Amino acid sequence: MKIAIYSQSSEKQTIKVVKELLSLAKLHDIEFYIENSFYKLLYTEFISQKEIKIFSSYKDLDSSFDLMITIGGDGTLLRSISFVRDLEIPIIGINTGRLGFLATLNQDLLHSELTKIVAGEYKIENRTLLEVEVKGNKTISEFAIALNEVTVGRKNTTSMIKIKTNLDGEYLNSYWADGLIISTPTGSTGYSLSCGGPIMSPLSQTLSLTPIAPHNLNARPLVISDETKIELSVSGREKSHLVSLDSRIVSLENETLITIKKAKFKINIAYLEENTFYKTLRNKLLWGEDKRNLWFWYQIIHFKFETFIFTTMLKKILCLIIVFTFFNLYSQDNEIGVFVGGTNYIGDIGPTSYVNPFAYDGSRLKLLNTIGGETTFYALGVLYRKNFNNRIAARIHFNHANIGSKDKLPKSASYRKLRDFEFVNTIQELGIGIDFNFFEFDLKEKSFQITPYIRTGISYLRFNSLQYPVNSKVAVKYAKDSSFSIPITLGFKVKPIDRFVVGFEVTANHSFTDNLDGSDPKFKTPNPNSQGTFGTSLSKDWYVFSGFTLTYIFGAESCYCPK
Repeated sequence: MKIAIYSQSSEKQTIKVVKELLSLAKLHDIEFYIENSFYKLLYTEFISQKEIKIFSSYKDLDSSFDLMITIGGDGTLLRSISFVRDLEIPIIGINTGRLGFLATLNQDLLHSELTKIVAGEYKIENRTLLEVEVKGNKTISEFAIALNEVTVGRKNTTSMIKIKTNLDGEYLNSYWADGLIISTPTGSTGYSLSCGGPIMSPLSQTLSLTPIAPHNLNARPLVISDETKIELSVSGREKSHLVSLDSRIVSLENETLITIKKAKFKINIAYLEENTFYKTLRNKLLWGEDKRNLWFWYQIIHFKFETFIFTTMLKKILCLIIVFTFFNLYSQDNEIGVFVGGTNYIGDIGPTSYVNPFAYDGSRLKLLNTIGGETTFYALGVLYRKNFNNRIAARIHFNHANIGSKDKLPKSASYRKLRDFEFVNTIQELGIGIDFNFFEFDLKEKSFQITPYIRTGISYLRFNSLQYPVNSKVAVKYAKDSSFSIPITLGFKVKPIDRFVVGFEVTANHSFTDNLDGSDPKFKTPNPNSQGTFGTSLSKDWYVFSGFTLTYIFGAESCYCPK
């Protein structure tokens, strides 16, 4: 399998993507060819890899190539067309940019998505191209092709230009505006959309004419057949104007005749079956979410619900403590104490270590190991236990904990190490549950007592909502959030002396949120400064507490006196 790689960036995340691609070469028998200018940017990174091959222009490529992969945003994919031209090599983009209507591969799911591509589990769409003819202009004539749009615009002035427009030889209009966009269906979600143009299905045989800031408000976008021949002529105060073909810009003299028509060949855009055009529209444009009508009320209801739940649970728990304390002082079956331990997290960042509270840098002995040298991953709490009998007890607790992880930890998956994300979060949880002792555990007995036990229940937790800013690898807080979790505890406790119980327990908490690690941020409006969602949505985040409990037995001994 032969694959060409193209990018314009040498940023850290781009280098990681390239390394991930090259790591697949031997596993899947792939020959990678890197574009020469891009390779020069990465030369110091791959100087030792003599097996890397390069290409410099479209002349170095041929139909034997199975795929071209671009790394960046939609702009990078657009520029790659000059290499592919009419060779019919499918192009697929890995999105390291922001929006990504064309570059649809998620860099955070790169390993799994590339595996599908190597297996041929992708589809191809034939996208229409525009061809521009300008007599006497060698710059345009060399490769006068555009995938997104051809734009005519004013140059070095604030004055409008007049764009005389003919369709198939018939005069249409003279647009007084800052410019005019002739867009393909592919480009309808780009510049044209931002100027009020229509969205067109990629396979529709249409073009659109969208004026840029027209002087006359009745100058509206127009959809035409892609078989239409468009002729433009520009006049204005300046002697010249600008013409752009996607991202390539040239200057033309006024009154120059510009002819635009559908190209004789098409470009093959590859995509995974789950990344369809309509799904991309829903995700990128938030269709199906009427933020204007629902968000305000959602926030109010959500806030009031959270406040109600938290205050109600707190009041009930305090009431239970008071009841258990004052009405059961005459029975020696109450415990109050503390929990001290460490934490670890299981989710979309770092290794999957189920019980591993202190081994963040490979050493299980370093209790104060940190990420960034500042944060200790600990859990502190208080608890009350009401023993109904020697087997069953009700338990109420409040815990404060830090959790965190990072992709570069030793046991992380290779694709996660290349991604290199890290996060730290703070959790407060209030919970109630039931303890079950495997052996009889009599608090009233002065003799040595021992038993393993299990516990479950429900907890209400508060935590920081996290997100990863664009071009950043470290999660930051943007709001507070809340959720519930279900604890599953396995423990072991002893009563070595009268009045005290010592225990060790491990509690795996299954939360109902996927954003303890910042992998699923929720914004009331789209945030262009966030890298958005990554990882899997099939499972929620887990956090694990491992540590010791120390409780004090209180209440008077039972007295059975004869009357």
